[in-house]
Amino acid sequence: MLHLPNRERFTPVAEAKVLSEAEVHSYQHAADSVQTKGQTITKTTVMNKVHAIEKEIPHMEELPVEKKACEYLYIEADEDHIHRQKDGKEQGCFMGKLVYLFEGKEEICKSRRKLISPFYFGGLYTGTDQNAALWEEVDAYIRQHYDYDILKCVYINSDGAGWIRAAENYVGKSKLVADRFHLMKYINRVARYTLDKETITKRRFYKYIYKNKLLASKKLLTRIKNHYEGSDHAVEECRKYLTGNWKYIQRAFRDKHVLGCSAEGHVSSVYSERMSSRPMGWSETGTDRMCKLRCFIRNYGREKVIDLVNYRRERELSAAAATGTDGMIEESQRKRYTAKQKEAQRYAEALHGTLSGNSTVRKILAIREQIGNI
Repeated sequence: MLHLPNRERFTPVAEAKVLSEAEVHSYQHAADSVQTKGQTITKTTVMNKVHAIEKEIPHMEELPVEKKACEYLYIEADEDHIHRQKDGKEQGCFMGKLVYLFEGKEEICKSRRKLISPFYFGGLYTGTDQNAALWEEVDAYIRQHYDYDILKCVYINSDGAGWIRAAENYVGKSKLVADRFHLMKYINRVARYTLDKETITKRRFYKYIYKNKLLASKKLLTRIKNHYEGSDHAVEECRKYLTGNWKYIQRAFRDKHVLGCSAEGHVSSVYSERMSSRPMGWSETGTDRMCKLRCFIRNYGREKVIDLVNYRRERELSAAAATGTDGMIEESQRKRYTAKQKEAQRYAEALHGTLSGNSTVRKILAIREQIGNI
């Protein structure tokens, strides 16, 4: 009568409230937030609700009748390392991937800007195939919402990780750009070893970058390695980064349409404040669904969480309708099915009563009975 899936004990509004609270606070806090008239739920129930979120979340908005006209779009991508809820050899981290697309940045006050029309994509997306699916989803969103004929370029700003570089193969009209933050981090780490010449060393690096002199940058790194003890690791890390990303570094400094990258800050606010900045552990399913939930709320707002709940329940009801007596619409059909089941049960019990306890036949009948019930 309530149109609830099998074994469901929550109204859609109650489940939406649980998910909204769990997105911000701990599972226990979310469980405490829905207490009413002495009735309580456990944090395990909250966890189950989070795990039940659909792996593939649909877009909760209608496609635009008229697509947006933008010449340049921007993508920033980074990952958060989320502690795994295992001990021993299996202990480690999950890599929660965050990708967000936007049309540009506008200044809201001095030294502070915000993204224009951002849209977030997130989850674990482990493995080559899943990573490809992530970037195909991003490309599909661009083609559905923006006039592809007017679009000139999609700039992808990143730290050069392999999973982000793969985006060029799936996102049309895309160009990779090196994140200046990570470039500065590598240069600063090397320059520290030169002690009182640190500022001069930094200037030399940036001078070679502006003049597109990779060989000169490598020679400078070699001199630092030879003259300053303990700098070997930092020098080799910087050399590897410069060599592997030189083309993208040049694009970051020379293309006037490239914007600065704020991926580190977004990862901190979208993922870290809930999932990795506190001493907590996560399962694989919980990590993936929480990443998706936090992106969903930033895309559509907290009031749309109830639509996410209803979407899952409708899928469960439609799947249940095709199995067992749920697919039998007529009451007479249900009654005939139930009567035959009871008759078969009585027949099996009568046979069991005439056979010895150690009989092989009895064991075979018991197995067949269980298979029949399934």
